[in-house]
Amino acid sequence: MTSPTRIHITGASGSGCTTLGRTLAERLGVPLLDTDDYFWHATVPLFQKKRDREERNAGLKRDMALHAQCVISGSVMMWDSELDDAFDLVVFLHVPDEVRMARLIARETERFGTPDAEFIAWAATYETADTTTRSLALHREWLAQRTCDILPITGNYTIEANVARILCHLGEPSSSSTPPCPTFSST
Repeated sequence: MTSPTRIHITGASGSGCTTLGRTLAERLGVPLLDTDDYFWHATVPLFQKKRDREERNAGLKRDMALHAQCVISGSVMMWDSELDDAFDLVVFLHVPDEVRMARLIARETERFGTPDAEFIAWAATYETADTTTRSLALHREWLAQRTCDILPITGNYTIEANVARILCHLGEPSSSSTPPCPTFSST
């Protein structure tokens, strides 16, 4: 990338934002800023203590100011209005619910031995919840208000296919092993 570009990859928990973000950041040679690193204190086990709202917002803004080119994975909805339009591109991943929930249960089992029932119950409401929580309705509302470019990717595609689609969208060459500009449906 030759110009300042901040790419935010967002979607429901389990949609693959962090995995795609990590792979895209590596491909572009830019830092990955994962919102979980700002939202949560580093604890063992993970995800036990939330950061203060001002602390997390200041940390992410500080790191974004240091990197004109970066990939931000996760969700900044309802964080800080300054962050809402701090991106050049927002990639919205919308993965089928059954795929996403299976990923979450497997990930929770791998990390903690057993899924956290409260977290799984919350994540299961993504498709049907209203705009008072992280939900499809809130994501759609938030995306409709953005001033930057939006790239929706709906479906369960490989990481490489998603990276290729984003690179094509940016006008960047994809790797020789991926077809140029794959077609995806939109939300």
